[in-house]
Amino acid sequence: MKPLVAHAGLEVPFENIFLVAELRENYLKYLKHSYQLEPMMFLLAIRDYKQSPDKKLAQQLIETYIADQSCVLQVNIDGQTKTNLLHEFQQYDSRSNVDLGTIFDAAYK
Repeated sequence: MKPLVAHAGLEVPFENIFLVAELRENYLKYLKHSYQLEPMMFLLAIRDYKQSPDKKLAQQLIETYIADQSCVLQVNIDGQTKTNLLHEFQQYDSRSNVDLGTIFDAAYK
């Protein structure tokens, strides 16, 4: 059974939040009010990143959401996932076999 979210008296599938601008904006307001904004911002940023992955944008996402305690919008991901992601990113160069398009997949789940 898919998670449902109540909106305007209706229950809609959670994934529709990403597809419908009004639902997304209302959900972001709720998250901000409940101090849970970071995970949703991260998911939206990763979704946008996957459209056009590049090293500079990956670096920005890591610095904003993952790198360390000083991140502006740090998300809670397990230590092994964080270590693996940072290691893959550090190993990346234009000749490597690291796929920047999938580098955030484990943290995105």
